[in-house]
Amino acid sequence: MAQPSEILDRAPPQDLAAEMRVLGSILHDQDVLDDIDLNVDEFHADCNKRIYRHLLAMRTERKPLEATLLSTRLRDSNELEVIGGNEYLSKVVTSVAYAVHAKYHAGIVREKARRRAMIHAATEMLREAWATGNEAEDVLEAAERALCAIRTNDSTRAIVTASDAALRAMDAIDASFRNERLPRLATGMVAFDETFGGLPSGLCILAARLGVGKTSLACQWADYAASKGRLTYFASLEMAAAELATRILCTLSGVDSKRIDTGKLTQSDIESLSATAGIFAGRAMRFDERPRLRVSDIRREARKMVKDGLKLIVVDYLQIVSPEDRRAPREQQVARVAEDLKALSRELSIPVLALAQINRQATDGKAPGPEHLRESDAIGQHADMVITISVDEEGQGGAYPAWIRVGKNRNGPKGKMRVNWIPVRTMFEEFHEQPHGDFADYQGDY
Repeated sequence: MAQPSEILDRAPPQDLAAEMRVLGSILHDQDVLDDIDLNVDEFHADCNKRIYRHLLAMRTERKPLEATLLSTRLRDSNELEVIGGNEYLSKVVTSVAYAVHAKYHAGIVREKARRRAMIHAATEMLREAWATGNEAEDVLEAAERALCAIRTNDSTRAIVTASDAALRAMDAIDASFRNERLPRLATGMVAFDETFGGLPSGLCILAARLGVGKTSLACQWADYAASKGRLTYFASLEMAAAELATRILCTLSGVDSKRIDTGKLTQSDIESLSATAGIFAGRAMRFDERPRLRVSDIRREARKMVKDGLKLIVVDYLQIVSPEDRRAPREQQVARVAEDLKALSRELSIPVLALAQINRQATDGKAPGPEHLRESDAIGQHADMVITISVDEEGQGGAYPAWIRVGKNRNGPKGKMRVNWIPVRTMFEEFHEQPHGDFADYQGDY
């Protein structure tokens, strides 16, 4: 068996012939570029990286992907001789006769790249593990993050070329235009989704005073996502999974939740709840009911679910997530939790809906906004969207007027919308007669 030093001294995994065949296939059929979906860094040879980067840029500029234009472009950027001149380009073009096997060759390139990435991650883990100043938990967390990025083919590099960024943007725009992939996650509230765009792939804060219904609204939105087959991970630090499921069952069935608390259920209630439970059991939702969760725990579970199609993470609630550093001041602890949840949303490119409490200043007849978030201004600063709920104390017919306000919405509108709070069903109901001008109510500082 080879010794560790011998393994690390070997040349990294690579297949330069497969890389050439991928590039040659693109020059034979430019549509191949849309099918293979390789990153520049998945090529090992510098000359092939340069060629592929120019091909990506040419596609962004809507130029034909053919050898003559590529050669001119490389010459203009003083890279033609660096890659081996027209002689090397000719070898690339003649490396394949047809583009039919492009995906096969791209698969080889990607496989070699993944192996190189694993070697790099393992080497970094060895280096960090030997360093005496590092905590073992931190080393493990970094290794898990690196391995998850490899598994999901999600690069964590901070440097992205303008060409790559433009390609990603156009892919998202084209998919949205074809209704293949919406840029945000729908909540099921038609007015909210149409006006504010649903939940963005970032950190979304849902805040309210104690007992106003933020957990119920989070359950409502999570259940809608799960009912559409979008896997939802609900990290509940305050309530057991059965309690959350009970709320959702009452919402779906229309059974008065107070009759469960008082033991006054009828046979009809039981039948309705049982039927609803059968439907809910098939939802794409997973609960984590551990009362002491750190962001690293949430991240670890979320990464496991990525391969199953994770689309939404709900955290109930942010201020009671266990801090990584208990010695830090409380405001710094909460700020770090918000920052880490933000990083998780970016890493997985999905919404993280984190519930939060607002401070007492919002009880003095003022509509709650991002500035009222309890214990840390950094929560609002890190958030991509801040949503607050307020409920009027007086209602009729079992319904209470309520307002959902969006005080921060990165790349989207802010404002408020009227809803009805139905406590017996633990749900918010859309109010279809929105007073004029409601959608442009809040103009906060965030």
